[in-house]
Amino acid sequence: MYDSGLNTGVEILTHEGEGFSQILRSGGWRVAILNHSERYDENSPILMNKHLDGDECFILLQGYAKLLIAESNEIPAKDRKVYEMELNTIYIVLNGFWHHLWLSKDAKILVVENSKISSFSTLKCEVER
Repeated sequence: MYDSGLNTGVEILTHEGEGFSQILRSGGWRVAILNHSERYDENSPILMNKHLDGDECFILLQGYAKLLIAESNEIPAKDRKVYEMELNTIYIVLNGFWHHLWLSKDAKILVVENSKISSFSTLKCEVER
């Protein structure tokens, strides 16, 4: 859903499709919604990310999700901590830490991050379970 807000002063934005979608970019920040997709399924390969340009905030709005964080800053192996995310709670992954998310099929996560974060400043590494 999208309403430009030109007549009301309010923009209304949402994302109902699969995966990640940026819904707002403003003042150096990006707001996105992350929904379930195969990449975030608990049975899919784990593709860890590490952002070099800023922290990333996750807020679980609905469903069930787990946040995996590597306990070291090196290429992740089995040294991961798993957080079962609670609804309406902010989880901040600090700059430079490897992480991945598992989402239930009905999960919806609000993502807030620095707009400089991009595929050029994000390292990726597929790891074993």
